Amino acid sequence: MAKNFSHLWLDGEIIPWEEGKIPLMSHTLHYGLGVFEGVRFYEALDGCAIFRLEDHLKRLFDSAEFYGLKIPFSSEILLQGCVDLVKKFEVKNGYLRLLVYFDSGGLNIFPKGSGLRVMIAGFKWDPYFGTRGRSEGIRVKISPWQKFSSNSLPSNVKVCGQYVNSVLASIDAKMSGFDEAILLNEKGELAEGSIQNLFLVKDGVLMTNDEEDCILLGITRETILYLAKNLGFQTEIRSLSLKDLESADEVFFTGTASEVLPIWEVDDKLFAGGSCGEMTLSLQKAYFDGVSGRRKDCSQFLTFV
Repeated sequence: MAKNFSHLWLDGEIIPWEEGKIPLMSHTLHYGLGVFEGVRFYEALDGCAIFRLEDHLKRLFDSAEFYGLKIPFSSEILLQGCVDLVKKFEVKNGYLRLLVYFDSGGLNIFPKGSGLRVMIAGFKWDPYFGTRGRSEGIRVKISPWQKFSSNSLPSNVKVCGQYVNSVLASIDAKMSGFDEAILLNEKGELAEGSIQNLFLVKDGVLMTNDEEDCILLGITRETILYLAKNLGFQTEIRSLSLKDLESADEVFFTGTASEVLPIWEVDDKLFAGGSCGEMTLSLQKAYFDGVSGRRKDCSQFLTFV
């Protein structure tokens, strides 16, 4: 069985990891015009399963279309590429990164004549903030960096270059002694984490914001709203203020990489008594039951390998 980091899927072929290279004059490298997706796969009851792969592929194609990029492979071919790559690994819990990028283009802003290539990498990726962060929660600060406006860049597509905004917020948080950051939008309202959507719980109501607040409409976010409805929780989608955050009973992040991540402190304000709240834990459990095939209402989200 091949080891972790052993192979890549590149333009329809699985090749040794060390053969995957990007030209130095790649337009994507210089200007950040490329689209990507991150997908998790898990050990499930009936074998290894990739979670919501078709939804991630749809967003990849939607992101590419927004920027006028024509992906040179069909969604079906990329889906099979993901499955074939996971089969190469000895790990059953891991992460896939799909990247559509230019192999040339030089220094012209408009990438005229540049060829698009598609790469899929797979590797083992432990909980984003470790098993302790997943179970006990993390410390977060309000970032001094503002989330970019949707009038400047489209917030609901995953384009490489715009994540520099997230990098700045993450660096500031780490240098300030926190684990992660929450960015505000141009209205001074809550947007999202550096790579996560944000949920609040108040008086038993689960709240999150929407695209109008300059956020990515995350696939994990959608999954949590789906699970909350099935569990009978009341949900509310609206703009969220700092006052909403300060008065919340529970706070947590969601994302493919972060999964369901409790937040027990924001800028020295403790939530759920400095631990994980009950609704957060219920939704976290439902999520992991779903990705592992233990919930029938999530069976349609699983692509088995």
